[in-house]
Amino acid sequence: MNTDSHVQRLLGKGVFRKDEGHSGGRYFIDVHGSATLHIVEGVDRVVDEVTVAEGISHEIKASERLAATSKWFDRRETFGNWHALRLGSTKEDVLSNLGDPQEKINVDEWLYESTCACESPTYLSVSFKAGRLIELGLEEEE
Repeated sequence: MNTDSHVQRLLGKGVFRKDEGHSGGRYFIDVHGSATLHIVEGVDRVVDEVTVAEGISHEIKASERLAATSKWFDRRETFGNWHALRLGSTKEDVLSNLGDPQEKINVDEWLYESTCACESPTYLSVSFKAGRLIELGLEEEE
């Protein structure tokens, strides 16, 4: 279980919003300003949600961009089986790597469900634009 103190040690302070989740949320952008990492805290400041998306979130004001920039957040980080997926992957890449989703919310939003070692349900959501992955999210069910 990762906590807010782990997040700050790994990524810096970022931009904090106290009105998100149970304990707040933090926003980080990569040094190129091409992606946003959003982390939402649950009870006891434990990380509940992690979202990586292309572009700079509208939640980050222009005056906060410097504070949100983290040299330790790299949008090129990979995920999936054998770390074969990343932002920009195609729908075909995702299907080949993760299989069919448990739910297709619509043609461009898919939901995968898995069970972690502690048997807490975890969800992976992926969103596409023009057939390319533009956002992924991990959420722990409460």
